[in-house]
Amino acid sequence: MCDVCDTTLFNMHWVCQKCGFVVCLDCYKVKAQSSSDDEDEDIDGEKEGRDEQRQWLTCSANRQPHDVDKLMLTQIIPADGESIQIIRKKYRKKLS
Repeated sequence: MCDVCDTTLFNMHWVCQKCGFVVCLDCYKVKAQSSSDDEDEDIDGEKEGRDEQRQWLTCSANRQPHDVDKLMLTQIIPADGESIQIIRKKYRKKLS
């Protein structure tokens, strides 16, 4: 689940490599857009472990707000990988 909006993660999401904070694509996009808008402003609105303006948890590893540029894009892949190969073969035949 997304740590910001509590929606279920399906496939792709963003993760903090230090603390495991997980964010859905939509929350990441909103934060990235607002961060570029606030680039010149100094935001130190932390209270009770959250960035007040955007309701993002602060990093539990270093107690700093999460920076969207430092989050890692992550994809959920089936453990065996066989499912992916079956789908790939199925769609390759349709495209040929």
